[in-house]
Formats: sequence, structure tokens, C-alpha cells
Amino acid sequence: MKNYSKETFVKNVEYLIKRKDIKIGDLENAINVSPGYISRLKNSDGYPSGDILVSLANYFDYSIDCLIFCDISIASEDELLIIDFLKKMIEDSQEHRAKWEKLKKSSFLDEEDSQRLLPIFEEKRNEEGKWVEDSYSSMFVDDSCSVESDKWVYRNKGAHLYLIPVTRNSAVDYEMYMYVDDNKELYKICRGSKEDGGIVYILMASLLSTLLTVDKQVSIDDNVRGFFKDYVNKK
Repeated sequence: MKNYSKETFVKNVEYLIKRKDIKIGDLENAINVSPGYISRLKNSDGYPSGDILVSLANYFDYSIDCLIFCDISIASEDELLIIDFLKKMIEDSQEHRAKWEKLKKSSFLDEEDSQRLLPIFEEKRNEEGKWVEDSYSSMFVDDSCSVESDKWVYRNKGAHLYLIPVTRNSAVDYEMYMYVDDNKELYKICRGSKEDGGIVYILMASLLSTLLTVDKQVSIDDNVRGFFKDYVNKK
């Protein structure tokens, strides 16, 4: 597998070694390679084998796609927090520890979610008062888009996390919002665009299938940062 930039891959490995305060020798021992392998890989034309890619992905707890296609080192602290949150959320969703509810379009008629999502959704009805469709206005991008399929919500301690797939320019993007009961505010969390590529899109697509470049404009409001930190650090 050589259809990727080895420079990006090596840069990611070096960055994760530094961020996680790992000794290179301990890493090389853990992935069962000879001493000095990381240095030789950086300074040679060779590429790591598929087995080594798998071992590194498992060791760092990142997908192979993230390691070889995305520049993790450019992520801000908020972006890294979102990435860590999404990784844990995917794992918890796969193991059924995180319970997601599917919100079909018709569910917006009578449920409180319709009020929580008013900044981005507006129900349209026909003359008989029956639901026709949802008009969607993204808080991330000011352009034309429509809801691709069912929406999902995860609820925990007065926070409602919404995952919404949308179609934009014939491509599917993923947008995540959080509504906080305490102050009755809807916050935009992150957007993953296939056109941009990157960790957030890969992780959000993976999350949706089980139920980073990283978006450079990602930032977390102070009112929701604590939720993400608590979730990432919980046992």
C-alpha cells in the first residue's frame, strides 16, 4: 500500500510519540520491530508493511486512514479533544455502551427535539397541516444543502448531541451539534467534509456507520467543553 504520503505518515508517528510522551524504543518493542526502525523508516525510501500499519494504528488508537492521509499535527487542542471524543464515542457505540436514538423526519412533529433544533430546522407543512419536509440551514456553511437521511441523537446529563448527514454539492457531509438544557442553546461542534478529507470526516462517517485536513475552523464553546472532557476521561 503506497498510494499515500510517507512524509505525512512519519510526521504523524513522530507527533504522536511526542504528544503521548512515548519512548521510541518502547514503541518499537510494542509493534515488534527492530531497534532503530522508526529512524530508518524516516530516512529511507521504504514504506511500512501492512502488518506494521495495523500495529501502529492499534498502538496509537487511530485508524490507518487517519495515520496515512491526515496531518494530525496541525490540529488545535479543541480539535484534538473532538477527535479523542469521537474515537471513544465510536468505541462506545460499537460496544453498545452509548445509546443513540434515530430521529426520523416525522419525529420532529411532536417531540421536543423540534424546538432544540429550530436554529437549523424548520418544518414545512402542506395546506392540510401535514408534514412535507424539513428545511435545513447549516450553522457551518452558508450554502444550499439538504438532509441526507435519518438524524441521530445521543443524550447524557442534560446534553443532546445531534449527528446530521447532509447532501452538499452531491457529496455527503456530517455535521454535529449539541443542545444544552441548562441554557437552552444549540452549539455547533464540528463538521466533516469528504471534500476536505481528514480525521473528523473519517471518524464521523465511521460513527454513523456503526449506529483531520481536520476542519480548521473547529472550536468548542466553553459551555460544552466540559462535557467532552468528562466523556473522554470517564472509565
